Amino acid sequence: SVLQLAREPDALALPASGCEAREVRAFDDSYDAFFAAQAPARGAVGVRDARRLAWRYLERPRSTYASAEVRRGGHLAGWAVVARGRFAERDATLLVDLLVERERGALTALVAWAAERARADGLPLVTLVPESAPEFLALQDLGLRVEPTPYT
Repeated sequence: SVLQLAREPDALALPASGCEAREVRAFDDSYDAFFAAQAPARGAVGVRDARRLAWRYLERPRSTYASAEVRRGGHLAGWAVVARGRFAERDATLLVDLLVERERGALTALVAWAAERARADGLPLVTLVPESAPEFLALQDLGLRVEPTPYT
C-alpha cells in the first residue's frame, strides 16, 4: 500500500535550523551539480537537473508550483517544490519534490517553508516519500505522520 506523510502545519515540530529557505523562480547550473552529487547515494532516482525542474515546474502553462531553495556558503544545500492540490481524497498543500543534503538543517528549513505555504492555504501538508529514502524518517522527526492512502 502507498503511505503518505501528512500533518496540519501547526502540529509540526520545527526546531531552528540555522538555514533560510528562499523562494526561487529559476533553477541555475548549481542544480545540475547538486543533483549529480546527490544521485549516487540514492540508488534509483529520477533525473532532477535544472532543465527538467524548469520544464516540470516553471514552464508548464498555468503552473501553480512554488519552489524554494536553501544555500549554505553560496552552495545549494537543497530544494523543495509545493503545489496546492488534491490527493487521497482530500485537499492539501502537496510537497511534490524535495532533494536535500543529508545534514538536516536544509530539510528543516524547507519543511518550515512548505508548512508556511500550507498554513496560508489553510490545508494540511502532505508528501509521498519512499520508505527507503532517508527523508522518510527525518520528516517524521519533524512531525509529519505516516498515514495510509486508498492506493496500492
